[in-house]
Amino acid sequence: MLHLFTDSLTTLPPGMIEQLNIGIAPVYVVFNNAQIYRHTVDIQTEDILSLVMETGKVPGIAAPAVEDFIQLFTPSVGGIDQVVYISMSAEISPSYRNAEAAAKHFPKGKVTVVDSGCFSSGTAMMMVQAARIAKKVRTWASFGQKLDEHRAAVREELILDRMKKVNPTGNIYGLPNRIISPLKLKPKLHIQNGISSNLEDTLLGNLRDNPQIDREFIVISQTMAREPAEYMKNILYESYGFKKVILLSNINGLLCRTTPRSIELSYLLKSK
Repeated sequence: MLHLFTDSLTTLPPGMIEQLNIGIAPVYVVFNNAQIYRHTVDIQTEDILSLVMETGKVPGIAAPAVEDFIQLFTPSVGGIDQVVYISMSAEISPSYRNAEAAAKHFPKGKVTVVDSGCFSSGTAMMMVQAARIAKKVRTWASFGQKLDEHRAAVREELILDRMKKVNPTGNIYGLPNRIISPLKLKPKLHIQNGISSNLEDTLLGNLRDNPQIDREFIVISQTMAREPAEYMKNILYESYGFKKVILLSNINGLLCRTTPRSIELSYLLKSK
């Protein structure tokens, strides 16, 4: 049996995590160099965002440590079972490297670490696809081939907006496991600036009348931008023909520090 894991920055809803049987590695959220929380365990996404608005300060975010991954994976590697950990892009998150280091603690082939090559919404989409694949296959060889096909088909859009209320300095920024800005991600992620009222032009332009896009489902992930994200969700249902729209709240916009308000959009291209 394959056991699927990702970290909490993927921000899948609790009900979906349970339904898809996905294990979560909590990232650390640090306020004022002193208050340390495990995301989704000690503090929830909306509570973090409320603290940011109340204090005007952006917290530090650090990946789970190697020891955290070892503890998380250990119950799932008995017998013929295998662990598959799907990370946000290794270019922006040390979660990948820490999970890889943890994998070496186990017998060869027991833990496989996958670089999604995506930011959070794209990784969330891959987790949904991975859970579907895992129900049909039992070995990593079969699973990995199909997952690679889906990974190649994922496309992402990210729009960032500055918030004058948030002070981008003064918080922890030197953790060795610190997750860096999504602006470091490879060009596959299309980044724009400025959340405007005309979201159909700024973020949805690539989706309009594009026959290559699979319209079975799409993922929207937002930080401090629920109202425009809700608007976008309705538009995607009503005017763009998507059968399912998954709307997530996340803390990933905080990684940018100077532009914490953000909306991500992930979708799949049709298989050839």
